[in-house]
Amino acid sequence: MSDSRVSDFLILGAMRSGSTSLYRYLGAHPDNYLAPKELGFFTDHFDRGLDWYREQFAGRTEAVVGEATADYLARPSAMRRIVTTLPHAKLVASLREPVARAFSHHGLLSTRGVDKRSFAEAIDEELAAVAEHGPDAEGVFYLSHGLYDVHLRRWFDLVDRDRLQLVVFDDLRGAPQQVYQDLCRHLGVADTEVPDIVGEAVNPYVTFRSIPLRKLSQRMPRPMGRAIARLNTRQNAARPEMSLGTKAKLVDFYRQRIDAVEALTGLDLSRWKD
Repeated sequence: MSDSRVSDFLILGAMRSGSTSLYRYLGAHPDNYLAPKELGFFTDHFDRGLDWYREQFAGRTEAVVGEATADYLARPSAMRRIVTTLPHAKLVASLREPVARAFSHHGLLSTRGVDKRSFAEAIDEELAAVAEHGPDAEGVFYLSHGLYDVHLRRWFDLVDRDRLQLVVFDDLRGAPQQVYQDLCRHLGVADTEVPDIVGEAVNPYVTFRSIPLRKLSQRMPRPMGRAIARLNTRQNAARPEMSLGTKAKLVDFYRQRIDAVEALTGLDLSRWKD
């Protein structure tokens, strides 16, 4: 294979919606190669140039190569760069019920010490910003990643709909083998063999005994840093619960958005409305 190749497919996100599972499942296919996850070329490293991007796939002999960066779905600048640079690439996006997605996203950043606000505080601040300035207001983060109708409408303005395969997170959890085979057909690779990893849980909920120690481990040489990280991690920690008041606010915020996604995509998202 030529070292001038670039991605044949992209996993776009959404964040906290199963993109890591998709990355691992598709990466286990013998005809696929995926660059390191969260490569972020079309968001954070575009100024490095296309030659740098090609280097991520240099020497690969698999039939198709791709990458997964979970915030491509929601970033208009990434959308434009992707459709210009990769006019024929297949696209994959996973959609999770947006209230649960926002809560999971905050949980991740909270356990890493990135966001010290409670979930209720963060959502109240974002709802106030949206009420005053609209959904594109500065500081609107957890809410905005769940505005799938907005993101998908932008994508569909740029690409043919058959290029973008949508996965519903509930299906990824409930019928992972079927989702995997559907995606293989979308990518044009054989779907007859399902790797053992398909269906395995990834990204379990964890907490850290010390946030400063976690940050230190990330700056250390990899073997030592990983050893410290393992000692500093609490696996399968008890998850916090969302308050009923905050959940009610989010359900109200997203209700019409979910209807809009159904109308736009033809997906049945009644499970999200229970």
